[in-house]
Amino acid sequence: DKSVEEVIEIGKSILTYVATTDVYNCSNNGFEMQFKGYRAIRLNVPGISTDTFKSIYDPEKHDLMIGFNYTGKFWKVSLRSIKPIDCSKLAIEYPGGGGHFHASGFEVYKITELLEHGT
Repeated sequence: DKSVEEVIEIGKSILTYVATTDVYNCSNNGFEMQFKGYRAIRLNVPGISTDTFKSIYDPEKHDLMIGFNYTGKFWKVSLRSIKPIDCSKLAIEYPGGGGHFHASGFEVYKITELLEHGT
């Protein structure tokens, strides 16, 4: 059995690893592109959160954070915003779309469907 302190230390190590991986992914794979008229920073990785983009998100330059990844059948897209932008209204326009005001998602079957909506 691990003590609470040991579990906390393990958790800190995990959070450090996740933050380091996020910085690497963002600096090497993040890119900017318009989405539905919004300035977005995008990243091709699964399981994003707002924290994933900490190292590159700039509220002066970006309105949305978009994570996407291929599941083997379709592209799963996640939208995040800390601004007053209703991500659920953007997501509902696509298959499987929905979510919450600041965090929503949808599916597309061709990556071009996501990239073509950049303008």
